[in-house]
Amino acid sequence: MHPEEIRNPAPHKIVTQLLETRDRDGKLHGGYGQWYVRNGRRELIGHWNHGVKHGRWRAWDPDGRLILDATYVDGRRTITRVYIPRAATE
Repeated sequence: MHPEEIRNPAPHKIVTQLLETRDRDGKLHGGYGQWYVRNGRRELIGHWNHGVKHGRWRAWDPDGRLILDATYVDGRRTITRVYIPRAATE
C-alpha cells in the first residue's frame, strides 16, 4: 500500500502512513517509513532484512525533532541514541 492511498479516519488524532515492502515469504524487507498523516512529517525510517531490523533506524516526534537514532545488525540493536527535545522557550 502506498502512503497516498491511506486516509486519516480521525483527523484530530495522529495517524501514521506506511511505506513497506515484503519478500516472497511475506516478511518485511527493504526500506521502511512511517509519516504522520496530520502534518506529513517523518515518524520512523529504517530498513528490514527478511523480517529483522538491519542498519540505521531513526524516529522523530510530530514536531519533526529527532528522538531516536539506533543501529541494528541482524535484528540486534548495537547503538542507540535517545534525544529528549527541549521545550519551546517563550
